[in-house]
Amino acid sequence: MSILEIKKILKKSFNLTRQNPRFLFLGFFLIFFINYEINVIIGILNQITTYLVKLINNIKIPIVVQSKEISNIFILIYNSFQKFNLSNIFVLITIVLFLYLCLMAQIIVISLAEYSKQNPNNPKTSLKKIFLKSHKFLGPTIIIYLLLGIAIFIFLNIPTLFKNYLTSNTLPGWFIISYIIITLLLGLIFGFIAKFSLFFVIIKKEKLSLSIQKSAKFFFENWFTIIKISLSLLIATILFGLIIFLIYTGIFIPTFLFLHLLLHLCSPSFYLIIITALTFIVSVIFLMLLSFFAYFQFLVWPLYFTKSVKKM
Repeated sequence: MSILEIKKILKKSFNLTRQNPRFLFLGFFLIFFINYEINVIIGILNQITTYLVKLINNIKIPIVVQSKEISNIFILIYNSFQKFNLSNIFVLITIVLFLYLCLMAQIIVISLAEYSKQNPNNPKTSLKKIFLKSHKFLGPTIIIYLLLGIAIFIFLNIPTLFKNYLTSNTLPGWFIISYIIITLLLGLIFGFIAKFSLFFVIIKKEKLSLSIQKSAKFFFENWFTIIKISLSLLIATILFGLIIFLIYTGIFIPTFLFLHLLLHLCSPSFYLIIITALTFIVSVIFLMLLSFFAYFQFLVWPLYFTKSVKKM
């Protein structure tokens, strides 16, 4: 796929995002999936580095998962079952609800990409209708992410097999470097295979096992284009961050001068109200912009998939 075709997909994603403002709230639950594969790589690299350093120094550590956040969730679940704690239970329920909404947001956006492909002249659809239909894909989506997590978990914990060699510094340096590179590459590949497996399940209505097989085949047949799209989205993310920074700077300086002047003209209580109101307004604006960008970026992938996938 040429750069021009990728630009068309990016433009279509932007237009569909703009034309469906009532779906933008889904972007809030997709924020954590911005540059997801790159984040997986960064998370894995961070965990490997920490893990190897502790193993080499013979520091006792538990088994490791992809990220500290996931580790903390496991710890919270364990603590909740060990001793009844209302606050832990509440936090756990909140996390489960949030994860549910994150998964549903992905399914809905993927379904919207399919709908826009089938109805190019009428991209708008009912939120309630698509939300109810999306629930049938929730089970396969959870299984796909669990399989991704298990695969990464296994490769992250390979160093425990060589703990004695690591602590005695007898393991060759090239072996450790090779392990890191292979694990990072596999993390990237598994991340994309999981992503495209979702598309095969939701868009092509394939069974789970077959969708994973076809997803792997699709990735290896289109890996160069996939890398180009990933780099394009990374550049878009950097530009978006730069724009946000410039907007923030442009707002901050005059606002700071205004508040400094206001401090001498009003009571402390009124000044606090103004500060709170401005903070809330600015936070909402930036959250809306971030949600828009997250929605746009996530939508790019199912649009590319619907354009590129062949009968397999």
